[in-house]
Amino acid sequence: LKGHSGILHSPTANKTTDNERLNKLTALNSSPQASLAAKVANSPKLGKGFSLKGSGTIDLNMSYGQKAAERSKANAIKLIQRSGGIQKVDPNNIKGTETGKKRALEKLNSSGSNENDSKKARPNEESSSTGKKLMSERFKKILEATSAHQNLIKQHDDDEQEKYFNKLEKKEAMEEKMLNTFKLACKAVRCAKCKYTAFS
Repeated sequence: LKGHSGILHSPTANKTTDNERLNKLTALNSSPQASLAAKVANSPKLGKGFSLKGSGTIDLNMSYGQKAAERSKANAIKLIQRSGGIQKVDPNNIKGTETGKKRALEKLNSSGSNENDSKKARPNEESSSTGKKLMSERFKKILEATSAHQNLIKQHDDDEQEKYFNKLEKKEAMEEKMLNTFKLACKAVRCAKCKYTAFS
């Protein structure tokens, strides 16, 4: 700075814009006729354009993945409600439906026929169509086969059922006896000196 004798100052363009800004701010703060709305409109706003239309709270603890999961759950619930809800399954229906059984038979038949086609044809075997029929009949017999000890299984189930109902009958008899009992006959011995009464 030794060789420069000029005064340091900001460029004139910046100086004028700074002065204009300062004048506007002082005019807004000093003029009593300026409305509150004008002051608020010119003041900076935090979160401008944000509104709480759907919910009244903001949860900052939820991650983006959790929010996406919640959104997809809500969409799934809406879709199910639109389609009429989920049908309840009968918990007592442990056996398969007729259509399910037919489908299983068809799968077994088709898989059996596919295995027969892939194997080499034996010389003593009949034609492939009769072989398929034999295989399907064999599978049907296998599916319809029951245990040789079916009577033992049934007897065990009957015994368990009888035990269960015997317990219930005893419980019911005890409850009935308790409901119908109002007095019990008993002997009482009383001491003449201490006035103690003993029931037997």
